[in-house]
Amino acid sequence: MLKLIISIISIALTYGYSISIYKYAFIDFSMPHVQYFYIGMLVFIPFWFVWLKHDTFYSTFEHEWTHLIVGLLFFK
Repeated sequence: MLKLIISIISIALTYGYSISIYKYAFIDFSMPHVQYFYIGMLVFIPFWFVWLKHDTFYSTFEHEWTHLIVGLLFFK
């Protein structure tokens, strides 16, 4: 039951990412920041499903790395 609740909350939290994809879908692809966004997305998704999804070490590392980045960005 907890897994279902967390899944529903995660879907709701992807709203910002969905808005970014929608906004970038109608922008000129010659702009570098749009190209970098799509390249990063296209590289990360297969990488996640093939390797990272099944390895708990990297999942934990990714989680802790996120704490570090957010801490450095907002607590300085």
